[in-house]
Amino acid sequence: EINPKAMRVAEAEAYLSRTYRNGNETYSVMVLYGTPGGLGAHDPQTCYAGTGFEQKGTPGKWHRKGWQLWNAHFERELPARAALNVYWGWGTQGQWQAPDQARLAFVGDSRIYKIYIQNAVPVNSVPLLGDIFLQPFLDAVQLALAKPRT
Repeated sequence: EINPKAMRVAEAEAYLSRTYRNGNETYSVMVLYGTPGGLGAHDPQTCYAGTGFEQKGTPGKWHRKGWQLWNAHFERELPARAALNVYWGWGTQGQWQAPDQARLAFVGDSRIYKIYIQNAVPVNSVPLLGDIFLQPFLDAVQLALAKPRT
């Protein structure tokens, strides 16, 4: 369950939150649904700072199959030292983009999706998720979101 206040702040009308494990690797995924104005206003630099995380370095972009996701590394000292690699983007029907200004990029859409994928990593390291998890997971999400609703 996600805190209802957090969903109001994110202006999400609906969400899906899951954790996937493979051996020692853990991936937390959140897919939000709402208006471009609401979902396009928030990014990890703002949201994660509220929980004590600081972005290290400049965000990059992950590219596959015409999709793009932002990626960045975050660390915090308190309450417990931790580090995360985070990927995020916006889209419709599972077609992910990493625009500089999501509100403007989706201004013609009534509703969009926003995705966050994160995994905990050792502090002072910057390994990225890469294709091992991202590609097969995003393929499945695209298939699910592209299906017509009855």
